[in-house]
Amino acid sequence: LTMIGSLLRLQSKALQDPALVETLTSMLERVDALATVHRRLYQSDDITRFDVGALVETMSRDVLGASGRDNIRLDLDVTSILVPSGQGSALGLILNEAITNAIKHGFAENRAGVLKVTASQDGNAAQIVIEDDGHGLAPDAVSGLGRTLIARLSKQVGGKVTWEPAHPGTRVTLTFQTPD
Repeated sequence: LTMIGSLLRLQSKALQDPALVETLTSMLERVDALATVHRRLYQSDDITRFDVGALVETMSRDVLGASGRDNIRLDLDVTSILVPSGQGSALGLILNEAITNAIKHGFAENRAGVLKVTASQDGNAAQIVIEDDGHGLAPDAVSGLGRTLIARLSKQVGGKVTWEPAHPGTRVTLTFQTPD
């Protein structure tokens, strides 16, 4: 995946169309998210289980760092959440999309603010929350590839995603069950 990302980055430098560059950059971010999941999995002592809590922390820092934004403060509150390793890629892509959306839309036009990301578990019920204190989403803002991916991937892991106003900002909550 790292090699694919490198090849796509080289190709993007030759593109003249800003819309194509933006599309390719979005795809590169998704490839990077998958590479992060796979790297964490292969460095693990137990490849049958995946710690989503640790991924939340890594992914939050990586996506914010890659954005080049130093005016967004990251507030993390993360606990370990173990899931079957087969769910790691879907959860990694959900995280990437939600965090990227918060940075891109919640903190548009170089708006400063706080990105709060939490991961918690109570029994078998797990929850990941990505919340920005930006301007918030319009009530009818339900389209877009990122949101479509999040909706489909959350079903893949047996989860549910909600989007709601955070006053100010937007809160995206993913709830899902973990195995016994």
